[in-house]
Amino acid sequence: MELLIKEVVVAAKGEAQVRDQALSVDEVLVGSSTQCHVQLLGAAAIHGRLSKSSKGLLFKCDSGLSVEVDGESVSQVIVEVGTEVEIAGHRLTGIESPTGFDAAIELHFNPDIDPSSFERAFKTRLAHTWLEQRRPAWIAVALVAVFGLIVPWVVPANYLPDFVNDSIWSSGPLHPAHAIVLGDDCGGCHTSSFTRVEDEVCTTCHLQASLHTLPELHQTVGFDEVRCASCHQEHHEPVYLTVTDSALCTDCHAKPDWPNQVVQPVHGFSPGNHPQFRLDLVTPTLVDQGSGQAYDWALKSVPLATAVERSNLQFSHEVHLDVGKVQDLGTGRPLSCASCHTAQADDEHFASINMERHCIGCHDLKFDSAAPLRNLPHGDPEEVILTMEGHFLRAYLKNEQASEAPRRRIPDQDADLRRCTDTAQACALERAAIEANVQFTKRGCVLCHEVVDYGDVDLMVRYHVVPIQLTDNFFLNARFNHHVHLIQDGISGDAGCVTCHAAPTSATSVDVLIPGIDQCFTCHDEQGPDRQIALECASCHAFHPSVELRSLLTLQSKTL
Repeated sequence: MELLIKEVVVAAKGEAQVRDQALSVDEVLVGSSTQCHVQLLGAAAIHGRLSKSSKGLLFKCDSGLSVEVDGESVSQVIVEVGTEVEIAGHRLTGIESPTGFDAAIELHFNPDIDPSSFERAFKTRLAHTWLEQRRPAWIAVALVAVFGLIVPWVVPANYLPDFVNDSIWSSGPLHPAHAIVLGDDCGGCHTSSFTRVEDEVCTTCHLQASLHTLPELHQTVGFDEVRCASCHQEHHEPVYLTVTDSALCTDCHAKPDWPNQVVQPVHGFSPGNHPQFRLDLVTPTLVDQGSGQAYDWALKSVPLATAVERSNLQFSHEVHLDVGKVQDLGTGRPLSCASCHTAQADDEHFASINMERHCIGCHDLKFDSAAPLRNLPHGDPEEVILTMEGHFLRAYLKNEQASEAPRRRIPDQDADLRRCTDTAQACALERAAIEANVQFTKRGCVLCHEVVDYGDVDLMVRYHVVPIQLTDNFFLNARFNHHVHLIQDGISGDAGCVTCHAAPTSATSVDVLIPGIDQCFTCHDEQGPDRQIALECASCHAFHPSVELRSLLTLQSKTL
């Protein structure tokens, strides 16, 4: 069962914040126990269970327990949209489930319960129990010294029972990813006794982990003295290896006074504390190549306000999303964003747009009405010319042979074939030249491509189709999950896309349909007002940059 839980938490200033929790389990435990997925102080240890049934989301209390629904005590209830279940003053309400979830609930905690009560609800000190402190402490020290140090040191390991070993010194388990590789081999990381784990041990496996920024800047800001284990600490519970506290970033980025670097200060993610976005655009430059010129494509970081996508594509989102102008030829329905943009497995990027998968359904490459099943190849102008010349040469040769037979009429014959009185070869080349002019300058390639007509008699060099290169990742140093952002109140499908991307009003392909940071602030704020979703730096940025970003950083450093 895929369940979304929206926890509404009241902050110290009285402002409410919403935290989303996605669970993928067969049964959700609800109660005060720490093993429960939904922990409610004041309820029974395991008060009840949420599960998927044939009638919907079922909440069933454990034996002898009950909950209140509409003022009545019940032991089980189907939680539909609007159904409110009260458990020890906490309110659990069924809400509309977003795309990808079987059900969704909104949880309001009992406002009369102080959050600090969670700490007082458990015995965390010896003083809370019948045990004394000093004597058990000395006994524990002696046992640890004998069985965890002296005995393992003196007695060979193969003579020791399983419960006598040096694992007592471990403060916690390994992260599961490391445990799968290392198992119980402590020497895999701790290569020398009484020596901390060095970075070289980490990079033996983590070959792709790059420095946070350029090597010369690393030394300037003191990163050369920081170890991998300074941030990625093992043997801690709960088990996690990634530090997500925004202070890790803002301690340096609040005042980025670094040599040869143009970096704006960042204090957090809220209005006035985070600069406007910059985009990583694939940008062409004309360069001399051989006897002519060619495009050299390179990534450039540009401000969003002045960003123009120079992909050389001729395209209008406005036309393609207008149901009065364009419909799907197969279904007759209007095109949607998903008609062309298919999310990849990471839910962040989209599959590349190409002619064969996205355009050919409406924009066919037919060129001869007498051969409606024949299409031109896409992508190579020379192959286009050769295809037309070969096609018409065969047609005229066939027509020439048929004309020698004593027949008065040739059924299904193209009228243009009958008009040409020259040789089959001359007629074919003439017809190919006429059709090439149509395809390259009037209704074929020129619809989507920029075509240069050099006027040469040789068709092979007359037409030049300017190459297209689309930017597929506008933020190399940021992550954005499109699937998560489809979850919006009362919005789905294209309506969710156009809340951020102004595609229906974009009349040209040079438009960059990336929203500004103010659009993000409508839903996100690190310490936002009622029902806004808090973000940390690590929610969007990775500490270790990608290979593409490393190349861009190096390029920018050389040009400053």
